[in-house]
Amino acid sequence: MAVTGLTAKELADKVEKTLTLEEGMGLECVREGFGRFLKGMDPFDTLKAPHVWSFLSPRAEMTWSMTVTGTGTGVYDDSTYTVITATTAIFSPEQVGDTITVDGSDTYEVKTYTSSTIVSISGDNAFAAKSLSLPHSGVYTLPANFGGLVAPFVYPYSALQRPLLEKSAPSDIMKMLSYQRTVGTPAYYAISADPLTAQDDGGWGTGSQRFSVMVFPRPEADRIVRYQYKTVIQADAVTDRTDSYLLGGIDHDRTITAGAMAHGEWLARQERGSLEEEFRREMAGSIQADKMLKTRLPLSR
Repeated sequence: MAVTGLTAKELADKVEKTLTLEEGMGLECVREGFGRFLKGMDPFDTLKAPHVWSFLSPRAEMTWSMTVTGTGTGVYDDSTYTVITATTAIFSPEQVGDTITVDGSDTYEVKTYTSSTIVSISGDNAFAAKSLSLPHSGVYTLPANFGGLVAPFVYPYSALQRPLLEKSAPSDIMKMLSYQRTVGTPAYYAISADPLTAQDDGGWGTGSQRFSVMVFPRPEADRIVRYQYKTVIQADAVTDRTDSYLLGGIDHDRTITAGAMAHGEWLARQERGSLEEEFRREMAGSIQADKMLKTRLPLSR
């Protein structure tokens, strides 16, 4: 992992010593300066378009599975259906009409969907603690630090005979999944935000937003895809541990340091002076150097 030459603690101590700040204020300066650096705003760019850092644009690989598996119990409701309750969330509305396999061999049609852990099948087919398997919903969770695509989903080189993947809107994918029950090699995808959940204190603004990718048609076999995405990093999560390095690579050490110093200058003097100007120059230089690096980084071989 590329890191700066100084740990967060070393940089915080340096800021406090250089600018004669109170103990503890150095960490605030590091967080603020590092946060400005991560935003990638070129101070001399009149369009104010944020730069996406190459070190925050990892290449990744994921599998779009054809099936989803779990364990569950079936209880006959004494009328029409056997209600299946899974121990984990494996069900979705798209699976109504699909075939669910119980204990590796017994197959039934999913008749109703109640929740991500509850569906029903017809008749009295009760069972206890059996394995479950059924076609995947076609919705796959993206990494927790996913902040948007930098390069689109593609199939590996060895699979170029498969259709090119076309980006679509979540609403279009939902319509296609609702109207057509076909399976095959996915040709369309869309990025969708997962539902938010309230925090313990009832607020909505302190949790992390998660994202998923929806595909159509649902895969008829496990499909491996590659993509590149922007990583979300929270600067305020930086600590002053002695082994806490800051992402950015040794090439950007001067810029991160300058950002911390610039904020320290503001705290000490309530003005944007020479240290702010130094940060602006270093920031522009770092962005230019990173842009040149990105032009030499292929998505895949």
